[in-house]
Amino acid sequence: MGPIIDGLSQMPDEDVNYIINHCASVVQKAQGGGIWAPIWNVPAGRLMFEDIDGMQLLRIAIIVMQENLANFMTAPASLFQSPTQTTSVSPVN
Repeated sequence: MGPIIDGLSQMPDEDVNYIINHCASVVQKAQGGGIWAPIWNVPAGRLMFEDIDGMQLLRIAIIVMQENLANFMTAPASLFQSPTQTTSVSPVN
């Protein structure tokens, strides 16, 4: 979560709001009885639930970003290993 928050903190407010609002627009909240409702009203540009505060909305946006960008952001483990861990050297006789 740290890198995402760091990135958002360096962006203009308008860009952060766009990202958070867009992330919220794809999230639904369980209402019971198998009914789900969107948490974001796209035409009105506002939350549909008063029990979701700013910090919760930020957490929701981060989860959406992590979920959607996980494969894009994941690097092969070999990039994080030192050469001695990824290769074996045979002694020369």
